[in-house]
Amino acid sequence: MYTELNELSKTEMMYTKTLQLAQHIQEYLLDLESNTNHILQFNSEMDVTGLLKTMDVKIEDYTEKFFERLVCYIKNVIGVLSVKVFVFINLRSYLTDNQMEELIQEITYQEVHALFIENQERTCLKGGIHYIIDKDGCEIY
Repeated sequence: MYTELNELSKTEMMYTKTLQLAQHIQEYLLDLESNTNHILQFNSEMDVTGLLKTMDVKIEDYTEKFFERLVCYIKNVIGVLSVKVFVFINLRSYLTDNQMEELIQEITYQEVHALFIENQERTCLKGGIHYIIDKDGCEIY
């Protein structure tokens, strides 16, 4: 995400604001210097990524509901990291069948794949393929 925001800061739309921000920071540092007995040395080139990290910039987590947070997380990971496969362990223990079906629809819509690993046998949901692997490693379809 920091890379994406850093690139955005260099676009035509944001470049002037980025330069103005760098100028304000330099003026602030010079003001600090004038109020101390120290001569300060600093880089005149601003590192936007470093600034974002310093300000602890992150994607807002605006919901407390697990299902909604999960869907937002999947969308963000796809957008930022271009992930194509998700692996979930015992997710059906936390979501209803309706939520699982919605999640499968969302994953299909986002054009990614998911592997749901469960520790107990459950009914196969619409849009899924059901495999059972027993303790001997044998596959049962």
